[in-house]
Amino acid sequence: MFLTRSIPTVLGSATVSLKSKDVSNTKSIAFDGSDYIQLGDLDVVTDNFTMCGWAKPTDASDWQVIMSKYDDNNTYIADRVFRIFLDGSICKCALVNNAGSGASLASSTTTTTLSDNTWFHFAFTNDGSNLKGYINGVLEDTDSTTGGTLNASNQDFLIGAQHDNTTISHYFAGNIDEIGIWNSALTAAEIKAIYDYTKTNSSLDLTKTSVGYQSSSNLKAWWRMGDGDTYPVIADRRKTFFTGSSINFDGTDNFAIIEDHADFTFGDGSSDSAFSVSAWINMDDATDFTILNKGVYNTDGEWNFRVNSSDKLIVALYDESVNSTHESLVSNSAITAYEGSWIHVAATYDGTGGTSANGGLALYLNGSALASSVADAGTYVAMENQASNVFIGRMDTNYANGKITDVAIWDAELSATDISEIYNSGEPTDLTVGGNYHTDKTSNLKGYWRLGLEGEGDTLPDWGGLVENNANVGLIMNQAQPITTWGSNIISFNYHNNDITASFISSSNNGSGGITGNGTEYIMEMIGGSYQYMRINERDVSGTALDITGKMLKITMSIKCDSDFLGSDFEIDAARSETTNTLLFKPTTSYTTITFYQLANQNYINSFTMRSEGIVYMKDIAIYIADGVGHCLPSNTNDEIDYEEHAPNRHSGTMTSMTSADIETEAPPN
Repeated sequence: MFLTRSIPTVLGSATVSLKSKDVSNTKSIAFDGSDYIQLGDLDVVTDNFTMCGWAKPTDASDWQVIMSKYDDNNTYIADRVFRIFLDGSICKCALVNNAGSGASLASSTTTTTLSDNTWFHFAFTNDGSNLKGYINGVLEDTDSTTGGTLNASNQDFLIGAQHDNTTISHYFAGNIDEIGIWNSALTAAEIKAIYDYTKTNSSLDLTKTSVGYQSSSNLKAWWRMGDGDTYPVIADRRKTFFTGSSINFDGTDNFAIIEDHADFTFGDGSSDSAFSVSAWINMDDATDFTILNKGVYNTDGEWNFRVNSSDKLIVALYDESVNSTHESLVSNSAITAYEGSWIHVAATYDGTGGTSANGGLALYLNGSALASSVADAGTYVAMENQASNVFIGRMDTNYANGKITDVAIWDAELSATDISEIYNSGEPTDLTVGGNYHTDKTSNLKGYWRLGLEGEGDTLPDWGGLVENNANVGLIMNQAQPITTWGSNIISFNYHNNDITASFISSSNNGSGGITGNGTEYIMEMIGGSYQYMRINERDVSGTALDITGKMLKITMSIKCDSDFLGSDFEIDAARSETTNTLLFKPTTSYTTITFYQLANQNYINSFTMRSEGIVYMKDIAIYIADGVGHCLPSNTNDEIDYEEHAPNRHSGTMTSMTSADIETEAPPN
């Protein structure tokens, strides 16, 4: 919305009226003196900068850090860049010279004595000549920075604390809000505009040019500190990102499964064909970080792209006609140093085949070819079609520990220049657009999984918090061949008199309940015992077997319960052979329509289980098969898949040693 105030501005002979643009601001982050926000090795503060935000300290006299890229330990003085902190109720900013000695470049000490539990606005700017400090929109201090340039380091950027060797120290206690960073020195008028237009429940939209504020194009990070954020991620809101999110895989049992399709097979046992794969990854632990693979070596393997146990990037081709036969390319150096940072990785293959196949492989990191060495075993002829599924984040018992987004497969060898264009200087670009390649390869793009949140082309769970566990109901669409329609429903029914038979609907319990119907709905009742379940078998209502194994299914149904079952979990078990997947849903006493997805790999479509006494009603059940290729389901066994607003070149942070309650409904008024 717009504030009502406007100021005429004369441009030549024309007069225009600019309005300030604001956004809702009702939240901030509460720090308790032992927690912080981790932003990783973020280099957004350079020789020309502005850093500003709001803070409300519990005890303004305490020595505490608002934000830093700084190590207080004298052994690590080379890791010092800057810190903004409170000292004796005064806000200060210290910059470190790049001479490597830890010497000060400049130090700004403002003059306003700050009060406990009172919001104040701070801003510090450097134009390459002077460091200036502002409190509540007023310039209070100027210090020369002409004696050198700002230091650079690999130290983590923190909000609410600073590093001290391997520990964290000088934690902030209080609230922090609306932090912005620019790669230019804002004018005094712009600083004042940002301060002035922070009103009750609103603040200036830093992404838009408005009256008194013209530097939106220089904004490099904007953390709203609660508004629009979902714990534990504090998202960078500086712009609309093409890729704004990712899946955070836990390294234990999280992965995503893609239905098998001929488009992802590049060998017929006699000869190979060319292909390429790429992904953006952020490794918490590089060791055995599996990116993308089709099958398992010496079982049903076709190809594999991963980081191995030595932290080296590898692409491998498998010939399963003979045991222990592969052609591979392995990076000469480990990529351990990239842990905690977003990188783009890619592999290409020219389809050579035979015992020289590894000579046709290439590896890339951040748009450049990696120095690599070939490896092999056995007498390789070609890959074979093993009808294996494709996995993201998993190979056999190895799981990725970290974030993955924008995974792609092409049935062509991309050139080095194509890979460089896709890397796009560190920010993902739309791979369905021909202009984003050196030579248009969109016709060769066979798989493209954004691994994003809702609004990014994926159909992910949105049940208003009713999903208790395993958010594996969401479909990650193949953006190379998106679903435009779902096929005619293969089963659609309410209740039929002959439904409850062993051929179509089966049930079991260890109490005295059961499955009945009234001509409109199924009535599932649990009386005593510990469970009551109902299974939809892989047959139609006439008892005819259905061939849906390996097919992506969409299932819709309406469900409600009686007052006895209200508040209890209704278990929906997906029929998958790779893992046990259970969605826990809490019905209400009114019918709710739900939709979920699965890859059918068992001799039944779905089973539903009650473990508390009461009655559950189900009707309008419809099962559809996907019209499309290579759609993907996140899959897990014990905990919920994390969809997060972390992405390449999006400087989002993670709340550390905090809870969701630390996103408070508290914001700075003027």
